[in-house]
Amino acid sequence: MPKTIKNQPPCILYPTLPTDIEHFAAGVVHPIMKEVITDYRKLMNDSATRKIWTTAFGKELGGLAQGDNKTKEPGSDTLVFLTHDEIANIPTDCTVTYARIVVNYCPQKASPDRVPITMGRNLINYPGELTTQTANITTTKIMWNSIISTPGALYACIDLQIYYLGTPLDRYEYMRIPNALIPQHFIQQYQLHEKAKMDMCIWKLEEECMAYLKLEFLPINY
Repeated sequence: MPKTIKNQPPCILYPTLPTDIEHFAAGVVHPIMKEVITDYRKLMNDSATRKIWTTAFGKELGGLAQGDNKTKEPGSDTLVFLTHDEIANIPTDCTVTYARIVVNYCPQKASPDRVPITMGRNLINYPGELTTQTANITTTKIMWNSIISTPGALYACIDLQIYYLGTPLDRYEYMRIPNALIPQHFIQQYQLHEKAKMDMCIWKLEEECMAYLKLEFLPINY
Protein backbone atom coordinates (compact mmCIF):
# COMPACT_ATOMS: atom_id res chain seq x y z
CA MET A 1 0.00 0.00 0.00
CA PRO A 2 1.42 3.46 -0.89
CA LYS A 3 2.75 5.35 2.13
CA THR A 4 0.64 8.38 1.19
CA ILE A 5 -2.44 6.26 1.80
CA LYS A 6 -1.17 3.99 4.56
CA ASN A 7 -0.11 6.84 6.85
CA GLN A 8 -3.27 8.90 6.51
CA PRO A 9 -6.03 8.59 9.15
CA PRO A 10 -9.53 7.73 7.90
CA CYS A 11 -10.84 11.24 8.55
CA ILE A 12 -8.29 12.59 6.01
CA LEU A 13 -8.78 9.88 3.38
CA TYR A 14 -12.58 9.91 3.69
CA PRO A 15 -13.59 13.37 4.93
CA THR A 16 -17.31 12.66 4.39
CA LEU A 17 -17.32 9.73 6.85
CA PRO A 18 -18.36 10.41 10.46
CA THR A 19 -15.44 10.53 12.90
CA ASP A 20 -17.42 9.05 15.80
CA ILE A 21 -16.47 5.35 15.55
CA GLU A 22 -19.52 4.34 17.59
CA HIS A 23 -21.82 5.71 14.90
CA PHE A 24 -19.63 4.46 12.07
CA ALA A 25 -19.92 0.94 13.48
CA ALA A 26 -23.63 1.00 12.56
CA GLY A 27 -25.07 1.16 16.04
CA VAL A 28 -28.74 2.06 16.54
CA VAL A 29 -28.83 5.49 18.13
CA HIS A 30 -31.95 6.65 19.94
CA PRO A 31 -33.33 9.73 18.10
CA ILE A 32 -33.91 11.68 21.33
CA MET A 33 -31.66 10.28 24.06
CA LYS A 34 -28.75 9.61 21.65
CA GLU A 35 -28.16 6.31 23.41
CA VAL A 36 -26.70 3.40 21.45
CA ILE A 37 -29.16 0.51 21.62
CA THR A 38 -28.45 -3.12 20.76
CA ASP A 39 -31.56 -4.73 22.27
CA TYR A 40 -34.60 -5.14 20.02
CA ARG A 41 -36.89 -5.36 23.06
CA LYS A 42 -35.84 -1.89 24.12
CA LEU A 43 -36.55 -0.49 20.67
CA MET A 44 -39.97 -2.14 20.38
CA ASN A 45 -41.06 -0.87 23.81
CA ASP A 46 -40.02 2.75 23.22
CA SER A 47 -42.68 4.97 21.65
CA ALA A 48 -40.02 6.93 19.74
CA THR A 49 -38.59 3.84 18.03
CA ARG A 50 -41.40 1.26 18.12
CA LYS A 51 -42.96 1.93 14.71
CA ILE A 52 -39.70 1.88 12.74
CA TRP A 53 -38.20 -1.20 14.34
CA THR A 54 -41.30 -3.37 14.61
CA THR A 55 -41.94 -2.66 10.94
CA ALA A 56 -38.34 -3.62 10.14
CA PHE A 57 -38.70 -6.84 12.12
CA GLY A 58 -41.92 -7.68 10.30
CA LYS A 59 -40.10 -7.18 7.02
CA GLU A 60 -37.32 -9.54 8.09
CA LEU A 61 -39.79 -12.19 9.24
CA GLY A 62 -41.82 -11.82 6.05
CA GLY A 63 -38.72 -12.22 3.89
CA LEU A 64 -37.96 -15.49 5.65
CA ALA A 65 -41.56 -16.71 5.70
CA GLN A 66 -44.22 -16.14 3.06
CA GLY A 67 -44.02 -12.37 2.77
CA ASP A 68 -44.99 -9.29 4.79
CA ASN A 69 -48.13 -7.47 3.69
CA LYS A 70 -47.24 -4.22 5.46
CA THR A 71 -43.89 -3.67 3.76
CA LYS A 72 -44.67 -5.73 0.62
CA GLU A 73 -41.54 -7.78 1.28
CA PRO A 74 -41.72 -11.02 -0.75
CA GLY A 75 -41.20 -14.30 1.08
CA SER A 76 -38.51 -16.91 0.50
CA ASP A 77 -40.31 -19.85 2.18
CA THR A 78 -37.30 -20.37 4.41
CA LEU A 79 -39.55 -21.01 7.39
CA VAL A 80 -43.16 -21.79 8.19
CA PHE A 81 -45.07 -21.40 11.46
CA LEU A 82 -46.24 -24.63 13.05
CA THR A 83 -49.66 -25.52 14.42
CA HIS A 84 -50.03 -27.24 17.80
CA ASP A 85 -50.30 -30.64 16.10
CA GLU A 86 -47.14 -30.01 14.08
CA ILE A 87 -45.30 -28.90 17.22
CA ALA A 88 -46.25 -32.16 18.91
CA ASN A 89 -44.78 -34.09 15.97
CA ILE A 90 -41.33 -32.48 15.99
CA PRO A 91 -38.83 -35.38 15.73
CA THR A 92 -37.34 -36.34 19.07
CA ASP A 93 -33.78 -36.15 17.70
CA CYS A 94 -34.24 -32.46 16.80
CA THR A 95 -33.45 -29.80 19.39
CA VAL A 96 -35.72 -26.76 19.31
CA THR A 97 -33.40 -23.77 19.64
CA TYR A 98 -34.17 -20.10 20.21
CA ALA A 99 -34.11 -17.05 17.98
CA ARG A 100 -31.50 -14.38 18.59
CA ILE A 101 -32.61 -10.98 17.32
CA VAL A 102 -29.95 -8.49 16.25
CA VAL A 103 -30.46 -4.81 15.42
CA ASN A 104 -28.18 -2.55 13.42
CA TYR A 105 -28.30 0.47 11.14
CA CYS A 106 -26.83 0.24 7.64
CA PRO A 107 -27.12 3.62 5.88
CA GLN A 108 -25.81 2.18 2.59
CA LYS A 109 -28.83 -0.15 2.30
CA ALA A 110 -32.14 0.70 0.67
CA SER A 111 -33.79 -0.27 3.97
CA PRO A 112 -31.22 0.88 6.57
CA ASP A 113 -33.07 -0.37 9.66
CA ARG A 114 -32.00 -4.01 9.97
CA VAL A 115 -33.33 -6.70 12.31
CA PRO A 116 -31.60 -9.95 11.28
CA ILE A 117 -32.41 -13.18 13.12
CA THR A 118 -30.04 -16.00 13.95
CA MET A 119 -30.50 -19.37 15.65
CA GLY A 120 -29.03 -20.05 19.08
CA ARG A 121 -25.88 -21.92 18.08
CA ASN A 122 -25.31 -23.58 21.47
CA LEU A 123 -28.40 -25.75 20.96
CA ILE A 124 -27.89 -26.66 17.31
CA ASN A 125 -27.05 -30.31 16.71
CA TYR A 126 -27.20 -30.76 12.95
CA PRO A 127 -25.67 -34.05 11.70
CA GLY A 128 -25.32 -33.02 8.04
CA GLU A 129 -22.91 -30.89 6.03
CA LEU A 130 -22.17 -27.55 7.74
CA THR A 131 -20.37 -25.77 4.92
CA THR A 132 -21.53 -23.87 1.86
CA GLN A 133 -19.97 -25.06 -1.39
CA THR A 134 -17.65 -22.40 -2.83
CA ALA A 135 -14.68 -22.28 -5.21
CA ASN A 136 -11.49 -23.90 -3.90
CA ILE A 137 -8.20 -22.06 -3.40
CA THR A 138 -6.76 -23.29 -6.73
CA THR A 139 -9.64 -21.80 -8.71
CA THR A 140 -9.31 -18.54 -6.78
CA LYS A 141 -5.57 -18.30 -7.46
CA ILE A 142 -6.05 -18.95 -11.19
CA MET A 143 -8.66 -16.19 -11.36
CA TRP A 144 -6.54 -13.60 -9.53
CA ASN A 145 -3.37 -14.47 -11.46
CA SER A 146 -5.28 -14.06 -14.70
CA ILE A 147 -6.53 -10.62 -13.65
CA ILE A 148 -3.17 -9.39 -12.41
CA SER A 149 -1.26 -10.62 -15.46
CA THR A 150 -3.71 -9.29 -18.06
CA PRO A 151 -2.97 -5.67 -19.13
CA GLY A 152 -6.04 -3.49 -18.91
CA ALA A 153 -8.12 -6.22 -17.26
CA LEU A 154 -11.30 -5.17 -15.49
CA TYR A 155 -12.73 -6.99 -12.50
CA ALA A 156 -16.08 -6.71 -10.75
CA CYS A 157 -17.50 -8.19 -7.55
CA ILE A 158 -21.20 -8.70 -6.86
CA ASP A 159 -23.14 -9.37 -3.67
CA LEU A 160 -25.70 -12.14 -4.11
CA GLN A 161 -28.88 -11.45 -2.21
CA ILE A 162 -30.07 -14.13 0.25
CA TYR A 163 -27.20 -16.34 -0.94
CA TYR A 164 -27.10 -18.59 2.13
CA LEU A 165 -30.83 -19.20 2.06
CA GLY A 166 -30.26 -21.12 -1.16
CA THR A 167 -28.14 -23.77 0.59
CA PRO A 168 -30.40 -26.78 1.27
CA LEU A 169 -30.55 -28.79 4.49
CA ASP A 170 -30.97 -32.54 4.62
CA ARG A 171 -33.66 -32.21 7.27
CA TYR A 172 -35.80 -29.56 8.94
CA GLU A 173 -34.46 -27.60 11.91
CA TYR A 174 -36.64 -25.88 14.51
CA MET A 175 -36.61 -22.78 16.68
CA ARG A 176 -39.02 -20.78 18.81
CA ILE A 177 -39.57 -17.13 19.65
CA PRO A 178 -41.77 -15.39 22.25
CA ASN A 179 -45.01 -14.21 20.68
CA ALA A 180 -44.60 -10.88 22.48
CA LEU A 181 -41.60 -10.01 20.28
CA ILE A 182 -43.46 -10.44 17.00
CA PRO A 183 -45.07 -7.29 15.52
CA GLN A 184 -48.86 -7.17 15.82
CA HIS A 185 -49.42 -6.72 12.10
CA PHE A 186 -47.41 -9.87 11.47
CA ILE A 187 -49.27 -11.83 14.15
CA GLN A 188 -52.57 -10.91 12.51
CA GLN A 189 -51.37 -11.75 9.01
CA TYR A 190 -50.18 -15.23 10.01
CA GLN A 191 -52.86 -15.82 12.69
CA LEU A 192 -50.17 -16.59 15.23
CA HIS A 193 -52.49 -16.25 18.23
CA GLU A 194 -53.99 -19.57 17.15
CA LYS A 195 -50.57 -21.20 16.72
CA ALA A 196 -48.77 -19.85 19.77
CA LYS A 197 -48.10 -22.42 22.47
CA MET A 198 -47.41 -21.17 26.00
CA ASP A 199 -46.80 -17.72 24.49
CA MET A 200 -44.14 -19.17 22.19
CA CYS A 201 -44.24 -19.56 18.43
CA ILE A 202 -42.28 -22.49 17.09
CA TRP A 203 -41.05 -22.37 13.52
CA LYS A 204 -40.13 -25.20 11.22
CA LEU A 205 -37.27 -24.05 9.03
CA GLU A 206 -37.58 -25.12 5.43
CA GLU A 207 -34.77 -26.71 3.47
CA GLU A 208 -33.46 -23.39 2.09
CA CYS A 209 -32.20 -22.04 5.44
CA MET A 210 -28.62 -23.22 5.87
CA ALA A 211 -27.58 -19.72 6.93
CA TYR A 212 -29.73 -19.79 10.01
CA LEU A 213 -28.34 -23.10 11.03
CA LYS A 214 -24.73 -22.36 10.31
CA LEU A 215 -24.04 -18.67 10.88
CA GLU A 216 -24.45 -16.44 13.89
CA PHE A 217 -25.00 -13.03 12.25
CA LEU A 218 -27.35 -12.81 9.62
CA PRO A 219 -25.44 -12.86 6.67
CA ILE A 220 -28.75 -12.59 4.97
CA ASN A 221 -28.83 -9.45 2.84
CA TYR A 222 -32.43 -8.31 2.76
